Amino acid sequence: MSLFDNVRGMILPSDPVGTHTAHPQGSGPSINRFALTWLWHMIRPFSWRIGLILWNPVAWAFGLSLSSFAIQMIVVSISEKQESLFFPMLFFIAIRFTLILNYRLYDHFISIGMMPVLRKTIGEKVTSEILKKQYPYFQINPSGALGSKINDLMRNIPSLIEALSQEFLGNTLAIIIAIVALTFVHPIFGTLMAVWAMCVMGISWFSYSKLLKSSHQLFQKGAIFTGKVIDILSNILSVRLFYKTHREDAVLSHTMDDVMNQEKRMEQQYFHMRSVTSVISVLIFIANGYFLCQGYRHGEIDAGGLVLVLSVNRSVMDFLWRFDQVFSSMSEYYGSITQSLQAIYRGKSMGDDQLLPDLCVKRGDITFSDVGFAYPGCPAVFTKLSLQVHSGEKVGIVGRSGSGKSTFAHLLLRLYEIQSGSISIDGQDIQATNLGSVYDQITLVPQETHLFERSVKDNILYANPSAEESDLQRVLRESCCQQFIQQFPNGMDTLIGEHGVRLSGGQKQRLSIARAMLCHTKILLLDESTSHLDSVTESQLQDHLWEFFADKTVLVIAHRLATLRRMDRIIVFDGGQIAEQGTHEELLEKQGLYSMMWRTQEQREDAGQE
Repeated sequence: MSLFDNVRGMILPSDPVGTHTAHPQGSGPSINRFALTWLWHMIRPFSWRIGLILWNPVAWAFGLSLSSFAIQMIVVSISEKQESLFFPMLFFIAIRFTLILNYRLYDHFISIGMMPVLRKTIGEKVTSEILKKQYPYFQINPSGALGSKINDLMRNIPSLIEALSQEFLGNTLAIIIAIVALTFVHPIFGTLMAVWAMCVMGISWFSYSKLLKSSHQLFQKGAIFTGKVIDILSNILSVRLFYKTHREDAVLSHTMDDVMNQEKRMEQQYFHMRSVTSVISVLIFIANGYFLCQGYRHGEIDAGGLVLVLSVNRSVMDFLWRFDQVFSSMSEYYGSITQSLQAIYRGKSMGDDQLLPDLCVKRGDITFSDVGFAYPGCPAVFTKLSLQVHSGEKVGIVGRSGSGKSTFAHLLLRLYEIQSGSISIDGQDIQATNLGSVYDQITLVPQETHLFERSVKDNILYANPSAEESDLQRVLRESCCQQFIQQFPNGMDTLIGEHGVRLSGGQKQRLSIARAMLCHTKILLLDESTSHLDSVTESQLQDHLWEFFADKTVLVIAHRLATLRRMDRIIVFDGGQIAEQGTHEELLEKQGLYSMMWRTQEQREDAGQE
């Protein structure tokens, strides 16, 4: 385990249910330590290029002062009416040529050779971390917000490196060299420059913590606004159908007011800081002007010295005016980086249990033993749920809404961690196995089909990219997908849009079933997987599904009870408990909850036919 992993585990502990409490404004010492360690890991592979980054501001600072010195030499030569300006002019040109060459080397090795690669490395690192997160993490971190944080890191880390090296380090060195150069003209000018620089830099430094806090708050409010925009756009159909455009405008306007007010507060802090530095700068200007006039009148300063003092002060004035902007930029970059890292690295990852043994399923026996579970902040769904599903058994799961059916499926897949009891497959406690191997051994066909903005073929082959063409064609027939795919102008290569927006609900579900048919697992879990199909299509699909079920342990969650008549056993959930279980005929004879649900559905179907 690397130093980075040790620091990550120590300061960003995982929450077993995937939730977390963030550090206030993300500015605690722990997140700062983690961020600095993480940044070092990102830039460490570019060690010699980092040397060039650090050299560039040094060369620029010396070149700037030497340029002023060269100008002084030219002015002195002119004032003394020397015959030739060749050497001072050559000296000046050589300095400028060296600086230009240094800039072009920086462009080639850093701007072209390092920064794009660094951005790619950052993007790969954080994307990999996000993809390893457990399911609850994505319930509290919207995908759009996570995408924005990845972009923030890829953009702001290189910007922070350049601001820190080129602006902060370069300007600091230039000021130090300027102080030395002015001291040679007269100690009073070097002293004035030193006082000026220390005052401005000191004020900026002591204002840094407040600025950083304000920056964090601004990014937090900006993230809230982005989240609300994504939420509204994701539900644009509801906004249209209920004609709530004005209401959503008001929501966004109120959120933007928070962002605007926070930005105003931050700019107010900058204004106060700049006002103080402005007063100090004016006093330093007056003092410099006074001592220059006195020195020139008494012959202590010649024309070259006067030009050197004025040019250096003018240049340094620009540096010092930009110093608060440098601190501002670095605060914003660093604030965004820490906020993004905190959001990305908090929560439990699948890789956290990578040392645990893999789940090996040969039969497909499933056992729930006294399982207790509750969602965070909610009443318990299960208290002591116990259930045995035998290898090869076909089990239907029914119940009223909120009875625990979907939660049962989520716990079997370890999408959430149970709080008590155990769940085992073939005698292996799935909590004591590698989470990735659990996903490898169970195939889920969910009610809400999750499709990529890719082609039909890409979405089906996602479960098994190495599947043969004959297998692909077989599952298309058995899932009844050929009926609608043949109508697409580009057939299997047709792009289906974001979340499969160009497909109907039934078409999406058939694609999901086709994808599952390419998997070769012993356990199959279907959660309302045919709920959007018409009765004719579902009837055609059922025979193929039963062939697919042949050698598998199958769990089918369904509201449409007719789809479960052929099941070996039907389990009825009610209030997080197993209320009834048995075959379809046995449950009807009991005249219990299942029988009531069956009669209700029959009456609805009869009423619909009439």
